[in-house]
Amino acid sequence: MVIYWKPFLYFIVLRFLYYLYITMLFNINDIKWCKILNIKQVYGDFPVNLSDYIQQYDNPAFKQNEKYQFVYDKLFIMESQDIPSGKLNNQTTSNINIEYPIFIKPRWGHTSAGSKDCYKIKDSKQLQKFIQKPNMMWSTFINANESMTDFVMQEGKILYQLTYQYSPKQNVFADDWKFINPQSQPPKKIVEWIHKHLPDYTGALNVQYRDDIIIEVSLRFARRGSYLKSTNNPKLIRNINNVIGNPKKGEWKYNVDTSFRPYYSFKCWSPISLFYILPNKIMELITQCTGCKKFYEYYFEPTGKNGTIFFQFQHHNFNLGMKIKQFIEMLTLLCNMFFIIMFFICIYAIHQPKTNTLGYHMLGLLLILYMTMFLNSYHHFSKIFRIV
Repeated sequence: MVIYWKPFLYFIVLRFLYYLYITMLFNINDIKWCKILNIKQVYGDFPVNLSDYIQQYDNPAFKQNEKYQFVYDKLFIMESQDIPSGKLNNQTTSNINIEYPIFIKPRWGHTSAGSKDCYKIKDSKQLQKFIQKPNMMWSTFINANESMTDFVMQEGKILYQLTYQYSPKQNVFADDWKFINPQSQPPKKIVEWIHKHLPDYTGALNVQYRDDIIIEVSLRFARRGSYLKSTNNPKLIRNINNVIGNPKKGEWKYNVDTSFRPYYSFKCWSPISLFYILPNKIMELITQCTGCKKFYEYYFEPTGKNGTIFFQFQHHNFNLGMKIKQFIEMLTLLCNMFFIIMFFICIYAIHQPKTNTLGYHMLGLLLILYMTMFLNSYHHFSKIFRIV
């Protein structure tokens, strides 16, 4: 029994050291921490940035736009398109009119993120497992490829749009990659819905849809505007700032060149929840040496019950980008497996009389190697502990 409990004791000690290491010992914020480690702030490392006046997150955008808060109600989004849907409660399982499969997810978009708590449900028996989850909804499962569009709007008029085409293959409900092309257009029904329900809206708008059915709407750009900024077109960003990036609301300049070189955004996925990520400088070296675009980020998005998206980068070449993605995924998985295997080897060695001292030395070295995870943004490695 002693051997069984010690690994958990070591984990608790390690977690305590983590909080002590950051919160009590250093008591510094993430920006200062990144400066100490010379880690670039990826969302601000562009020739021209989007104005701070443009909200980057759902909660502030929700509070700022009281008149349009209804777009964060995913149940309203479904009902406004006449898609069978409803609240998830005890009556749902007894509803004989429901045709399976259905899709369940959190109802409110500004309080949830990514694919967390999103499930495809095959029958009423499977649904019983999730019936007690609060603030959930159900809808018909839409078996179609997903896409997304960012809109720049002024008084209900669409001034500019950038559409992201998702990969046919998905990891649970998260895309493998996105194709960002200035020529891509959203379906006509999406534009019609926007004109109907946001006739006088001014600001940033993001719409996710499967085929031509909207599934989510947000009053901000995708990934804090990183896809827009990654067009590397300063004139485009200045034009957006001129219209929605200041209280005076200037005019859109139609003579401005908004073109850019098409590119792909790749998401790295792990089939298991990670407890270790490589230092930022190693990821920077991998992306720089393989011709990736400047923007990359550790980006954590749980996918269903198991697995998580953990890293995102961009590349102009699809085939090369896929090879880099597979390399990062394999390297990260091998590192996590290494720590798991070595941890139990150390514990075993500690409990053998002949290798007791060696076991402690090995464990100490392993912990030092593990601490290299802290050579990342505090925001990033803290999420690892939350996931675990």
